[in-house]
Amino acid sequence: AFQPFAEHTGVHHLRAELEACRDSAFFLNETFQRIAEQHQALTESLTADALVMDARTFCERLEGSLRQRSLAMRVEAASPLPAQLRLSPQSAITVLMTLAELAQGLFGSTERITVACPRLDDAEEGADTYLQLQITGGKAWKDVAEGEAVSAVAIRSGARSRAVVDLLYVEKIIEMRGGSLDFLRRNQRVCGFTVHIPITLLRKTEPGTPRG
Repeated sequence: AFQPFAEHTGVHHLRAELEACRDSAFFLNETFQRIAEQHQALTESLTADALVMDARTFCERLEGSLRQRSLAMRVEAASPLPAQLRLSPQSAITVLMTLAELAQGLFGSTERITVACPRLDDAEEGADTYLQLQITGGKAWKDVAEGEAVSAVAIRSGARSRAVVDLLYVEKIIEMRGGSLDFLRRNQRVCGFTVHIPITLLRKTEPGTPRG
């Protein structure tokens, strides 16, 4: 005996709905697990110790962390960097790793993180200044107003929920550390992130190095 067509299709429809519910549950579980892991990593970074190091060592540590995450990005210096500085490398690298992963999802493939110290010449040794790090993505967004919060734009763009949560965490942590997060803008379009990380400048150049 054959089942009535309506009953047969109803069973298939119910099965499809149940499978969709299962897939949503798996997705939500993965998302909440990711949020919990990021929450722990990012909040721990808030209390990470500040260390004395040279900027080159910081860049090498950042590049090593990128390789561990299988993120194919170069770390390049765009200007002379301090010979010695004080910062919290764990905090800075945790934030930058999160942003690098987000940039790949939001802006397409990324090739490099550019590091600069724009105020090196004007800063006094022993005083606070900042490192500027730019994460460049492959594609660009347009119609993003100046000063609009990064997380707010991500929500409006339809970014996935965990990406928005990561951005909210990162924004707050950078702010609490005394830094800033903004979009990287080129030709009136947004194509990545610009991060300002506070540092204490201990020595501009190595002893005996001429300034050029």
